[in-house]
Amino acid sequence: HFCEKCFNEIQGESVSLGDDPSQPQTSINKDQFQKKKNDTLDPELLVECTDCGRKMHQICVLHNETIWPLGFVCNGCLKKANKMRKENKYAAKRLPQTKLGNFLETRVNDYIKRQSHPESGEVTIRVVHVSDKVVEVKPGMKSRFVDSGEMAESFPYRMKALFAFEDIDGAEVCFFGMHVQEYGSDCPPPNQRRVYISYLDSVHFFKPRHLRTAVYHEILLGYLEYVKRMGFTTGHIWACPPSEGDDYIFHCHPLDQKIP
Repeated sequence: HFCEKCFNEIQGESVSLGDDPSQPQTSINKDQFQKKKNDTLDPELLVECTDCGRKMHQICVLHNETIWPLGFVCNGCLKKANKMRKENKYAAKRLPQTKLGNFLETRVNDYIKRQSHPESGEVTIRVVHVSDKVVEVKPGMKSRFVDSGEMAESFPYRMKALFAFEDIDGAEVCFFGMHVQEYGSDCPPPNQRRVYISYLDSVHFFKPRHLRTAVYHEILLGYLEYVKRMGFTTGHIWACPPSEGDDYIFHCHPLDQKIP
């Protein structure tokens, strides 16, 4: 798939497919491509109960072939046979724990307990990705600041991605995601000991709804408190609220979710 702008910028009468130049490339003539609008809705997948044969929406019954490769058995058939569904071994609670994730999880669950609302479920927070990266100064800034010695030409940082899940009716629902960049003591000024919250995203499934924004705030404030204890001195919320149609982290958002 190519957007119209990128497709028109491709030189020649054919398009080469494949990102690795060391591998054989496949070429397709431009006139074989079809112009389409990116608004196609995929049909809901159905799964069939291996016992009674009833068909149900895969997403509605939360069936995933990777987790349950032996097929789907509906709740009615499980109840008749007096059986339990095999436990999901890929649950968020089973993901590796980190000090940051534990700190935020404790803070959020303590806040929820203080509200004493019957709809509240336990929240699990996990840091799912950590990697070390380097920012290279772009040519325009380099000629102005780096060549004169005012600024370093590269800035190392650690990127982290964390997600929050709530237990709702026995299912783990991911409702919040955040990407951050942490520039430590080994990073030269002006980024030394600074953190940037680069992306924030959420889907409005947290229960109860009136605590949703407060829980987001607890995660944000908890993160800033944690990095302050770790020796960071400055924090930047770099992420702007999404415009309608923007999907920062989550693949899509509910149609009735309000945009800030």
